Amino acid sequence: MFSLKKLRSAKEPRLYLSIERTFLSFQRLAIFLVSLAIFLWKLRRIAVEIKGTYLSPILETLFKFFLFTGILISLLSIPSFMLMLKFLEEGVEVDPKEVVDPRIYMAGERTLLSWIRTAIGLIVFGFVIEKFEFFLEEVKSMLNIPIKSGTKSLHGFGILFILLGLITIILGLINFYRTVKRVEQGTYKTNTFLYLFYGTALFLSCLLVALYILKIVVW
Repeated sequence: MFSLKKLRSAKEPRLYLSIERTFLSFQRLAIFLVSLAIFLWKLRRIAVEIKGTYLSPILETLFKFFLFTGILISLLSIPSFMLMLKFLEEGVEVDPKEVVDPRIYMAGERTLLSWIRTAIGLIVFGFVIEKFEFFLEEVKSMLNIPIKSGTKSLHGFGILFILLGLITIILGLINFYRTVKRVEQGTYKTNTFLYLFYGTALFLSCLLVALYILKIVVW
């Protein structure tokens, strides 16, 4: 957005932190879309069992749309993040005295909260996958219809995303303390490796789930 609007660039900590929060927001959106896709996939399975001839194709189309959109957002957020950082790096230097500003500390706290929100999203996503079989059993008993399970292997993916959520909290705390330390030194810059590694891990995890559901890989 900075480059598109041709705004003036500066190596200002609040801009770095804002870009970090934007990146995490895109990752949360990707997680939400993938989880919504999985929910639609579950509904489609139920529709198939209850002979929902017209509903099943619609659910399948929506499932694929949200799944691919979520994965695409997760992927594209990485080069977008790098381009925005590059734009800031080409900006003017900021006086170290201006870095020690209460607003920058508050921006760091907002970034930490963004990490925590992302972690909560991952943990909830993991529990949704974990509790799917229980959901099917409840549907079986209420509607008195046979629904094939066939998703026992999703159990491993549920645990994976819960662990990713817990790791996200730890990374967020580490990044927060690093932010405070660098701000006090007047030399804050985004930890590019951390965000690239984290974004790539989330993208690959979502991609693996998608490939498994589409029967392209075997867990």
